[in-house]
Amino acid sequence: MLMKLKTGVMLLDDMLKGGLGTGATTLIASKPFTEATPLAYQIAYRWLDAGYPVVYLTNNKRPDIIMEDVKRYGWDLTRFKEEGVLVFVDAYTGFMGIKSEERYAVLNPYNLEEIDGALLKAVNDTGKKSLIIVDSLSTMLDHFGEIIIEKFEEWRRIAILNDSHILYIFIEWDFEEGIKRKLKDRVDNIISLSPIEKGVILSDFFTIEKVGGKPIKPISIPFRYVRPGGMRVYIPKILITGPYHAGKTTVVHALST
Repeated sequence: MLMKLKTGVMLLDDMLKGGLGTGATTLIASKPFTEATPLAYQIAYRWLDAGYPVVYLTNNKRPDIIMEDVKRYGWDLTRFKEEGVLVFVDAYTGFMGIKSEERYAVLNPYNLEEIDGALLKAVNDTGKKSLIIVDSLSTMLDHFGEIIIEKFEEWRRIAILNDSHILYIFIEWDFEEGIKRKLKDRVDNIISLSPIEKGVILSDFFTIEKVGGKPIKPISIPFRYVRPGGMRVYIPKILITGPYHAGKTTVVHALST
């Protein structure tokens, strides 16, 4: 049965028509220097707090670093990890040549079959209605190339069979446009995060490019991350000062259009 869970950002949930549904996939695509992981943390906490498990595949940082980072935003995941409803697939520690403390550890992070096997086992052991986070898709593309795109349909079947949701984190570095297009074609929802300069203001914005497999007209919404609290819709305030008849009203009109 299709279930939708909230992201914790009301406007984002409205744009996603109620939140993230099971049996589906979402791509969080962010421009360099605009963080995507805090939003993933926020969604993970909401999922766990609602009583559903999270499987977090990491290939760019240790699980303990993630736990510390999440806590900075005000969410303590320790209890969920101790209860076994938050599990990590550690595909990073092996790069350092040391043993991981995680149950689902990848000894050779350059072996895609081993990563795939560890992820599948973790999902099967954890149960249905899981949130599966892949952090990060960019690192996978760096290591394995376009074969990762071919994996999308296989992972999508996992989401459908397990009544789960897959959340991909993708930093848009210097990948070819063709690769980006293929990635976006193979997911149900797309959340884009990017810095946009409007007049003299530089802010981070999120847009929804795709919902339920259908492209939609994107609307840019300004946001910022707060600690604690996570993503917040943010409308910056500007103070315009100057002498009488200096053109303050003209500046305000120009910035608002």
